[in-house]
Amino acid sequence: MTIAWVKKISPRRITLFKRWPRLRPKIEPEPLFPVGRIAEFPALKPDLETIAQVIDPAYQEFDVNALRSQNSFWRQQVALIIVSALTAAFGSVQAAYDHQVWPGIVVAVLGVLSAAVAGLGEERAAQRAYLEQRVKAERLRALAFGFLAELPPFTGDDRRSKLASAVTDIRGGREPA
Repeated sequence: MTIAWVKKISPRRITLFKRWPRLRPKIEPEPLFPVGRIAEFPALKPDLETIAQVIDPAYQEFDVNALRSQNSFWRQQVALIIVSALTAAFGSVQAAYDHQVWPGIVVAVLGVLSAAVAGLGEERAAQRAYLEQRVKAERLRALAFGFLAELPPFTGDDRRSKLASAVTDIRGGREPA
């Protein structure tokens, strides 16, 4: 009875902790269009296969890198919140026991640790890396839908080469021609 109750309230079931950062995240790359679904659209099959060959490798790379950077940023923020909460808690202990020296030393050490965690977060620039990788992944997704809709410049016989060129431009951080 007790074990079943514990399973019902495990931390991953509580909404607050569903997206909790993981120490070593296992991120599986996902294609833009699942391979099993391509057969459901025979008229689009050649274009979807082209997208799978040309866009998917770059999209998966940027998507996985973005998710890793996001998880890293979340880990840094959680660490900063925990250290800051501990600093505040020991600050109140220091206020309660003003004749003791040790709470002040703990507050000072935690303050330095808090500054170090914040500095490390800024130095690693995980949020900036996440945003850059996510933007590239989403631009590739938009490119795929533009290719499917045969929007300019993806018209004519050289659609595939134009798509490959656009993917190369996005990889390089440039606007596709």
